[in-house]
Amino acid sequence: MDMQETDIIYNLLTYLNSSKEEDVYYSIALTMVQNLDIIPGCSINELADLCYTSTATISRFCRKFGYSSFPQFKSEMAYGLEQAKHEVFLDDSEKEYIEKNPNHVIDKVYDLVLETLILGKKSLRIAKIDELCQLIHEAKKVHFFGYQFNKIVASDLQLKFIKLGKFIYAFADHGDDSQKIELLSEESLAIVMSVSGKIGHQHLMEEIHQRGAKIVLITMNPETPLADLVDYLFVIDGLESNFTVSSISGSIGFLTALNIVYIRYGLLYPKK
Repeated sequence: MDMQETDIIYNLLTYLNSSKEEDVYYSIALTMVQNLDIIPGCSINELADLCYTSTATISRFCRKFGYSSFPQFKSEMAYGLEQAKHEVFLDDSEKEYIEKNPNHVIDKVYDLVLETLILGKKSLRIAKIDELCQLIHEAKKVHFFGYQFNKIVASDLQLKFIKLGKFIYAFADHGDDSQKIELLSEESLAIVMSVSGKIGHQHLMEEIHQRGAKIVLITMNPETPLADLVDYLFVIDGLESNFTVSSISGSIGFLTALNIVYIRYGLLYPKK
């Protein structure tokens, strides 16, 4: 199962981890993550009191995270917490088996990752990798869009590619992609990473197209409904967990395949 790619809890944590200064928004975000369970039941006045701030500041905070209002923010928080209740789900028989054989957890996760890597290896073609390398090389600006662990994958690539002489954008933000979108132009290449390739990315694709940028979608879903919205589709075979909400193997498959892209790029376009 693919993760909820606009996970509000993840966005709050990312903001805390990436903020340079402990300003009023930092204080609000910290108070929220320390009191997650009560947020859905709070009025805006109660939350403002809890955060020692004003209702107007709470409203601005919600808009900063891409929500039109506090009720919408609160609704997304309730959804995120409901999802978290079922973060790891196994049927009763498997739970009973694990109680008697706890090492089965190790086998279950490693077997999933290994099968994903094997499927990915079989599906990759050097011609497709070279095509992606050429797109990255020729683009004046390259911008990676990813969520949750894929942001870490993008940041890792950013460091590797700058050593090869190619700068790519890979911002660690709190879910508001407006700053990223504004940097795009007709000379840009936007690379979107999504294990499931769900229709939820449609709005992002449309905004990128409005800036005139070319779009590459990297996904594990060959039947993605987003195929008609992108210029290039890069499919990596693999599996994702059917016993957790969060990604277990998909992003590892992405990381491995993109490491191949990085090495191939270095060979095709050596730094002068």
